[in-house]
Amino acid sequence: ILVPIFSLGLSVSIGICYFQNTLEQSRQRILRASLLILLISTLVLVLASLATSHLISLVIFGSEDFAYLVFTVFLTASLAILVLPFQLELQFTMQAKPFLVASLVSTILSAVSGFYLVLIADFGALGLLLSGLIGQLVMSICLPIFSSLNINNLLKVDLPNVFNLIRFGLPMLPSLGL
Repeated sequence: ILVPIFSLGLSVSIGICYFQNTLEQSRQRILRASLLILLISTLVLVLASLATSHLISLVIFGSEDFAYLVFTVFLTASLAILVLPFQLELQFTMQAKPFLVASLVSTILSAVSGFYLVLIADFGALGLLLSGLIGQLVMSICLPIFSSLNINNLLKVDLPNVFNLIRFGLPMLPSLGL
């Protein structure tokens, strides 16, 4: 539920705004604006998790002892949100092979690390969550490498693009699993 909320519906609005333009420069500006919005949103998510992990652990598990598990889930969700513009750029430009390679490497490393952390190192639930985090971290490294999204001048964002991304994205929140 964290990813749909903190992605702010941008998984839908990026496509709407991206395909309204035919110029590559305009499309790059839209992707950069979405990345900046998602950076801010994930910063809020990480800060919220730092502030509330103990409380969430207490409510869910009856103890604050599992706050580190809650934080790991929040961190994994944050990484999943941040790669969204890179993932969609590969999808929109029909680059299936790089996405497949990133997904395959991520899945293999996640499975291997999960096997090791859970069965050999005996980390239990933390091992399972860490293997998911490792898989998402691999995606967070691979997708920007494979993407042609130019993140130079990230802070130089057109406000109309930001407004349109949010305007088209926020109404999607109820339909994205909330």
